[in-house]
Amino acid sequence: MISVKEEAARWFVKMQHAEPDDPRRSLLEAWLLESPAHAHAYAAMEKLWVRFDSGSELEALANVLEQQKEHKLQARRRVLKGTVLGLLFSGGLGSLAYRQWQTYPLWELARQTAIGQLYDQPLQDGSQLTLGANSQIQVAFSRAERRIKLMHGEVIFDVARDEQRPFIIDSDIAKITVLGTRFVVSRFNDLVRVSVERGKVEVASGRFWNRQKLVITAGEVAEVTQTEDGPTSPNKTSRDADDAFGFSKGTLVFTKVSLNELAETLSRYRRQPVRVISGSQNGPPITAVVHTRDIDGFLQILPQICPVTVVDQGSQTLLGAVRR
Repeated sequence: MISVKEEAARWFVKMQHAEPDDPRRSLLEAWLLESPAHAHAYAAMEKLWVRFDSGSELEALANVLEQQKEHKLQARRRVLKGTVLGLLFSGGLGSLAYRQWQTYPLWELARQTAIGQLYDQPLQDGSQLTLGANSQIQVAFSRAERRIKLMHGEVIFDVARDEQRPFIIDSDIAKITVLGTRFVVSRFNDLVRVSVERGKVEVASGRFWNRQKLVITAGEVAEVTQTEDGPTSPNKTSRDADDAFGFSKGTLVFTKVSLNELAETLSRYRRQPVRVISGSQNGPPITAVVHTRDIDGFLQILPQICPVTVVDQGSQTLLGAVRR
């Protein structure tokens, strides 16, 4: 049975790099309120952590545990904290310290494209990314995983297979996990779409205690929608997966998309953003093929294709649904 000290140590390590809105914080608070012993053990863990963060004690430990003098003290601290706490709480904390060592970033990269710009980005593991216009990613490779944070935009992923390190894309609304495959992740304000050309991809949504998962294969497309109650479960659609790759060749393919998705996509390739007039979000679905170099020409003929108004205000273009 896990002792209170070991459980406090587990909680402390878990929360070291947790975000302010991490759902585990509420679970920790509940655990602390269960018993004064819990709160006392956690406070003792904090004091212990501060103690081993002091320069004098770390130097003494470093002389024993690390013989290479060229190592910086900061690097020693990271190693020693995990080592010392692992010795004090054998078993539980030792495995957590090892997990932190496994997930510590060894290679990082940040990349952002401008409006209308595409960018081919090779990664350290041999994977290849193609960033669509106005897209932003952060890359962190560790011993245990390869992780991409997709803040906005769309990216083609051609992932080198590595069974020891899964490739994970985190888009907030959904998490995508693969070993080796080629697919596109398109992130919109309230929607994430995953289109697979080859291989298998796992799409997941929801909190870790109630995560919903869906595996899709070559030719399939899955979507997760953000609602007021949180993200929906991943679901397959009838869309053609090949359409998602068109942007790399200068073509945007829309199949029964909302005005919001149309406007957000066009804005990635146009200095004057395209917006949807309030109240027109539920306008007619749009089906069209648009060349990225002729966005303005498409907007001019859009009212002839479907019941939509297009108003150019100079700094932006507004789309509105025609009321019938």
